[in-house]
Formats: sequence, structure tokens, C-alpha cells
Amino acid sequence: MSLVEVRNLSFTYPDSDESVLHDLSFEIEANEWVAIIGHNGSGKSTLARLIDGLLSPDQGSIRIDQLPVDNDNLSLIHQKIGFVFQNPDNQFVGATVADDIAFGLENRQISRPVMQDKVQRVLKRVDMVDFANHQPEQLSGGQKQRVAIAGILALAPQLLILDEATSMLDPEGRAEILNLIVELRRESKLSVLSITHDLEEALLADRVILMDKGQIIKVGTPQETVMNQELMASHHLKPVFVRRLLDRLTAAGISAPADVNTSEQLEMWLWKQLDSKI
Repeated sequence: MSLVEVRNLSFTYPDSDESVLHDLSFEIEANEWVAIIGHNGSGKSTLARLIDGLLSPDQGSIRIDQLPVDNDNLSLIHQKIGFVFQNPDNQFVGATVADDIAFGLENRQISRPVMQDKVQRVLKRVDMVDFANHQPEQLSGGQKQRVAIAGILALAPQLLILDEATSMLDPEGRAEILNLIVELRRESKLSVLSITHDLEEALLADRVILMDKGQIIKVGTPQETVMNQELMASHHLKPVFVRRLLDRLTAAGISAPADVNTSEQLEMWLWKQLDSKI
């Protein structure tokens, strides 16, 4: 059974005559990473908020682990979902990093010894143990997102939603957070839904959903979607660097294998070609 089931979903904001989402249907499996891409205004973030129960659909349904996302189940739904927003400052409630992570556990009435153990364990998982007593405002953007993710991990959700969670980070911070997500998925059965306009991030997903004007245009692997330069251009998305570089190499008579999709994979392949000629 799918962890997330979206069926015939439509939504219009109360102050608008034009619907934002039109008859969307898709699923997310356990331990699957799905990236939703599209230019600004395509409805990506609205969809994320509907899945988390922050908004209610006009039509259609959403189920999380077989539970309908509605007011009756909202408390249980929020135990199954962790949400990381674009700006981590909007999520902090504690005076220190440790306090912030403990906040959600306190709301669940976890005993103090168990809570302290969980806080230390998740801080270790995100490599932030040395910052436990720091104030959140003292941290870098990447460190703040690590703390936000740690707070979610402490509550052991089944689904992690990243809503443009790396868009405010510098390249180094973005790489750190994405590497962390890859590691967390490797260690557990955590499912990931990333809402992003960063196509490099979408390359890490198992499946990609391309949206435009509130509709699903295509669902496929990163190779079938993000690496399709014509498809990206037709929906006002700039082709990823690795796609542009692969095309330049092909024009120069150097063809990489079809399964080379990321900059790291291309770098490794190019080094192997050089080694074979030395």
C-alpha cells in the first residue's frame, strides 16, 4: 500500500476565482523520494500544504498511511509527517538548539530521560552535537536546516516534506542538507517529498512530478523528466548543468552512458575514461 495517496485533488484560494490545482492524482511509496518541480506559481507549495493538512481541498482526497487527511485525523497525520519550510527561522520555538528539538517531544509528554536521550541521538545524526546549547540565531542557514530536520527526526515521522528547504542556502549549505537527506533515507524507511525549483535537487529523487498551471504534466524518473531538455524548456525550467555539459560532450564526439545523470556521476565516468587512456 502507498504511504501517500492523492486522488482527484482540486483547490482554489478563497479570495481567487481561478483554481490553483486541477484534478491531481498520484502516490508516494514507503521509502520513496518524490520531487515535485515546476516554475513559480505552478501550485507546488499549495499541494504540500494540502498534504500536511494546513489547507483543505475543494474536491478530491488525500490519505496518509491509509488515514484521510481531515480535521478528525489531523493530530495523527501530523505525527506521520515532518515539514521543513523554506525559512528555518519560522520553525524555531526554543531558546537553544536542544530546547527547540525537545519542544515537540514535550508536547507528546515524553519523559525527560527519554527526551534527553532522543535529543542527543538526533543531534548526532545531523552532526550538530557541539551546537546543542547555541541559540538558533547564531547558526548558519545550513545548520538551522539541520536543526529543523533533527527536530522532525526526534518525532520519527514516516514522511519528510521539504518545501524549497534548500532555496535560501549557499551552494555548500545546500549540498550539506541534500547529502544529509540521502544518508537518512539510507539509514531508515523515511519517505521524502521535496517541493523544489532546483533541478539538481530533483536529480536525487526516485521519481519526479512536473507541474504547470496546477496540473501534472509528467511523472517519471529524473532521466525521463529533468534530463529531458526540451521538456524542461517548454515549461520554463532551465536545463541542469550536467545536461548542458553532456550535450556539449556529445557534440564533441564524447557520449556518456544513459545512466549518468548527476555531476558526481559524470565526474566519476570522466575520471575512468582518463584512467583508461593513461
